[in-house]
Amino acid sequence: MTDFARQPRMPLLPDVIRIATPEEADAIARLIAAAHTPLPLYQWLAPRLATRGQILTGYHHTHLTHTMRHGTVYAYGTGHLRAVAGWLRPDAPDLPPDHDDQLHRVTGPWANQFRNLDHILARRHTTARRLSGGSHRLVFLAVHPRHQWHGLGSALLAHYHSKLDARGESVAVDVPDRMLQDYFERHGYQPAGKAYRVTDAPHHLWPMHRPPRAKAQPPAAPAASSGNHWAMPAVSTPAAPSLSADQPRTLR
Repeated sequence: MTDFARQPRMPLLPDVIRIATPEEADAIARLIAAAHTPLPLYQWLAPRLATRGQILTGYHHTHLTHTMRHGTVYAYGTGHLRAVAGWLRPDAPDLPPDHDDQLHRVTGPWANQFRNLDHILARRHTTARRLSGGSHRLVFLAVHPRHQWHGLGSALLAHYHSKLDARGESVAVDVPDRMLQDYFERHGYQPAGKAYRVTDAPHHLWPMHRPPRAKAQPPAAPAASSGNHWAMPAVSTPAAPSLSADQPRTLR
């Protein structure tokens, strides 16, 4: 999803975790697209390399706008974006009312593949919310390729998880790479069912759920993976360094 690879884990960069603004939407969508490009699922969704970046940017822009309206998007970095994460509230609609029309405009000939993915995710999260009594949804988590392996994704997760834990609320996510399960398990997520395929896609998604912790805990070290990085909807490294000196400040 973003912050794991077969690389040494570096200390956190001192910076600010803050709520992203609508004016940053274009830059954030490009960042998410850049982080998603190596993932096989997104390569299947947008198979033409020449247009993949543009298509993924437009696709993520639609989800980003919806998440800003019905949830929270946190950014890591002030003058220069390093990482982003977005969550939908439990009462948020999974998709905007004009979602299919937006997809057709931004993904062109590949609209059906993207539409199948989004509608399957929406149905599954509607069912999951009903069964769990309501949970937040992690829509995307992405670290810019130049700033990966510094624990920024872990910092963003820990920041939001602390708020959920304080309120006794849970969060769900579907990860597009089996190796990412270990990464999320280190952050308190648990498998929430069997892996499932997106219609005729040769790739699977793995549903996971994080119940609230009685007491907020520091983030675990992100795990290493095959080098893919996710931001959706993307594994052993040394122990995580202390966050005391380098822990980012937060702007609420």
